[in-house]
Amino acid sequence: MKKLVSLLSVLVMGVAFSGCDFGSDDNGGDDTIAGQDTVGGEDTAQDVLVAEEGYTYVRIIDDLANVVDVGCQAGNPGADIDAIELMRGGQDAASVVATAGDIVDVSDVPEANATACAANDKDDPSEVLGVADGVAGDGTFTGYFSLNGRTLDVQLWDATDAPVEMTVGDFLHVVEMHNNTPESAENYTIMVGYMGDTDVVWQDLTTEGSTGETFVEIL
Repeated sequence: MKKLVSLLSVLVMGVAFSGCDFGSDDNGGDDTIAGQDTVGGEDTAQDVLVAEEGYTYVRIIDDLANVVDVGCQAGNPGADIDAIELMRGGQDAASVVATAGDIVDVSDVPEANATACAANDKDDPSEVLGVADGVAGDGTFTGYFSLNGRTLDVQLWDATDAPVEMTVGDFLHVVEMHNNTPESAENYTIMVGYMGDTDVVWQDLTTEGSTGETFVEIL
């Protein structure tokens, strides 16, 4: 089992994909660490995460305010998740050691979301499996899953379909499609989990939520 010592997160607004309203975007500037997150008031991530457990599960929780703040976005409501990747030794495609390999659970669409945004043509959760490959622009919109208020649970697998534990120095990379503007990048919460006696035990990874494409470094 590997230690999870502390966690840092950074929002990257300049991804190589266009996003929910399907404009173009450019890669803007260097990535910087925003600062250390705390979990549960003054407790640090080191205090909350169980160091002896192997964290192989990731949960993405859509922000229910997305429908209010951002709208239904051309039939793709909520955070639009392209991929969940575990990177080791860097923050690029060559550093990916595991991706979402198994869809563990997807919750139901909340009634308010179903009423406000009944149309969702990106409703296949299997689109989050594997490496980032979503396309949104120039008339082509494929390869991502629009949460529409739901919670998505996955397990990280390597190329042999074996679960992979997060280790010190890894980056958890969540790709949410957007067009490099604050109003089009949608909010979500990231949790990580390990298998307890009978069920997955979940822990918050960030306290303020995430927006757009996010890297979380495990230090």
